[in-house]
Amino acid sequence: MHPPIKDSFQQVSPSCWHAGSLVIECDSTTNSPDTVAAWTDEGITWRIRPAEPHNKHQTFAPTSTNVRLIHEGGTLSAVWQIGHRAFCKVHPWNTRLESEAATIAFVKQAAPYVRTPNVIHEWFDQDRSFLIVERLGHTTLNDIWGSLSTLQRTLAVQTVAQYCQKMAKNTSKVFSSVTGKCVGEPYLDASGSELVGPWTPEQCRQALSTSSAPCPAMDEDFHFYHADLGPTNIMVAEDGTVEGIIDWESAGYYPNFWIATKPSVSPGLDLCPAPAGCEEWDWRKALKSELEGMGFPQLNMWFMEWLQMNEEKTTQK
Repeated sequence: MHPPIKDSFQQVSPSCWHAGSLVIECDSTTNSPDTVAAWTDEGITWRIRPAEPHNKHQTFAPTSTNVRLIHEGGTLSAVWQIGHRAFCKVHPWNTRLESEAATIAFVKQAAPYVRTPNVIHEWFDQDRSFLIVERLGHTTLNDIWGSLSTLQRTLAVQTVAQYCQKMAKNTSKVFSSVTGKCVGEPYLDASGSELVGPWTPEQCRQALSTSSAPCPAMDEDFHFYHADLGPTNIMVAEDGTVEGIIDWESAGYYPNFWIATKPSVSPGLDLCPAPAGCEEWDWRKALKSELEGMGFPQLNMWFMEWLQMNEEKTTQK
């Protein structure tokens, strides 16, 4: 990918940054007719507008911390903080994938009891997507897990599990995103594309079966699920009260058995780093147990056997 994901933002003046085909300006006093989005942050107005072609490749030695890279996930993602109120997420883009803004809009309509970020603007530039959202909160569960009491941790686990239970009542006849596209769930992809679906129940059974690890029993409906409920995606108050959930790019309609199995098998949902006196898997183990208690099947043994068989197939090719 060129330029690399981490270079998707380029400062071109003291108050202007290029982000793909658009420009983000701060302290802008002119309401340009080509403004596509704008917001105010502590008295400063930020605007997004199309980039001027003759400035597209100019760069400027960074002199401001108003826009700063706060997360770099290799070639897969990068996140910038813009001022105090907004964040921009950049990911590789594939037209087979769902727009995260579309998923957030769905959640706001179908599951309004779950607070989600407000979308400022989303756009796509050839091989990458840009999503600017408002800050949802200041603290993640990962940040304060070590300072919470046993009761506070239990209440956080129960709240997130209850969200899962209620959201799962939104169903589809297809394993897919909210508009019928693929979902990005590499754990269930045997092809290496990291894209799953859209599948009917029969297609799902075939895709998730091997000779020694047939697909688990599943109903004919798929259930809406966030699918990336790590503690860095759970926004909380200082006492651990859950205030909202971020990062909805993997959400979609999944088999019911994946809702409790995912936290059982995914180290990506670990505490990172684990606080003193805690194990890194404490959060996901507790979430898995709570979901099991609600009746969601937990099938880590099937998953490990299925994964091993697919890895052996790949090695033999």
